[in-house]
Amino acid sequence: MDLTLITGASEGIGKELALLEAEAGRNVLLVARRETLLAALSKNIEEKYPVKAPLMVCDLSTPGAASRLFQDVQSKGYKVNHLINNAGVGDFVAFRDSNPEKMEAMMQLNMMALAQLTRLFIPAMLQRGEGRILQVASVAAFQPGPMMAVYFATKAFVLHFSEALHEELRGTGVTVTCLCPGVTDTGFFTAADMHQSKAVNGKSLSSTREVARCGHRAMLRGRRLVIPGLKNRLLVFCNRISPRSLTVKITRRMMEAKD
Repeated sequence: MDLTLITGASEGIGKELALLEAEAGRNVLLVARRETLLAALSKNIEEKYPVKAPLMVCDLSTPGAASRLFQDVQSKGYKVNHLINNAGVGDFVAFRDSNPEKMEAMMQLNMMALAQLTRLFIPAMLQRGEGRILQVASVAAFQPGPMMAVYFATKAFVLHFSEALHEELRGTGVTVTCLCPGVTDTGFFTAADMHQSKAVNGKSLSSTREVARCGHRAMLRGRRLVIPGLKNRLLVFCNRISPRSLTVKITRRMMEAKD
């Protein structure tokens, strides 16, 4: 069965991307940790659209999980035409106070699992001469992030990795798109304990549906990079032309807890 594999599909941007792929008539393989949410989404998709929506429960923050997921996909005979690496976590805390185990799991999920899944699924796409890969990063990828130093660094990895791979694959029929949303209305900020940050507190958050639609459209067109929202694009532009010393100071003020 041909399908689209989506990690972090249980809610937020991943869930919306799954719905968009289903609306387009593509089967979707839903991957996340929470089986209850996945099962509800799978049922909703299969009742609403003429597609299949199998699910696989997998915690990609654990070493070896990406390889096990790949083997499970192979054993089922699934053919992954589109790969959407959406799963990711953050932690809002000064680095000196961070939990080492939580930090390691974040790096495993945000970077290692993403790179490993990409490496595992690309050969078959190249053999077929077609495929689409969407990597979900963040506008955080464009600057250092005091109070979320490791998270920002992991998203910089995703951005640079994806842009390099997009160029490597030019002319093969396989494309890699990097989606860099700004502050979006998802469960991410609750999980990262960010609600007191000036970057989130009192701010108008982007819609997960609109962010997903923007990323989905760019993926299908084979674009290298997409940043949803004019404000976010302006922010990235300013970061690129501002002195790094100034950018990191401004980012720190944005990330500090609101009085």
